[in-house]
Amino acid sequence: MRGLFVAIVSLAGVALAQETAVQQATAATATNQTVITSDRLEFDYPRSIAEFTGNVLVVDRDLKMWADKMTVMLSPTDELESVVAVGHVRIRQPGSRARCRKAIFLVDKNEVILTGDAVIQRGKDRVEGKVIQIWTDSGRMISEPGHLILKPKD
Repeated sequence: MRGLFVAIVSLAGVALAQETAVQQATAATATNQTVITSDRLEFDYPRSIAEFTGNVLVVDRDLKMWADKMTVMLSPTDELESVVAVGHVRIRQPGSRARCRKAIFLVDKNEVILTGDAVIQRGKDRVEGKVIQIWTDSGRMISEPGHLILKPKD
């Protein structure tokens, strides 16, 4: 999740939030924006914390993510510091997808931690674990307990 932080809030219900998300997805894909939609947004300006609740959808140039709740922490200069997504978390990126109960993104460490029945699928191959830790800058990963399923190409 990079770029300009933009929060689009739909207080009129799920249908409107999904419609707005679809409209914003096109803009986010074409720009360097991150668009977050949800049923509710609570923003604490002094602490630079945004809490999104209900039908959370993140659309970025590089990914889409869904969750029940998401907490976004910004630096004093409005740079993204961390994201915690909880509840039915799903992540899609070109060529891969993941699901878990909780996802933590630590931006300055280039680290992603997926917990709670975490699964990452790339093509036909899968990694499963209670905790999967990924370092996005090096492509390194640790899965505990480790379970890897490799399926040969046809």
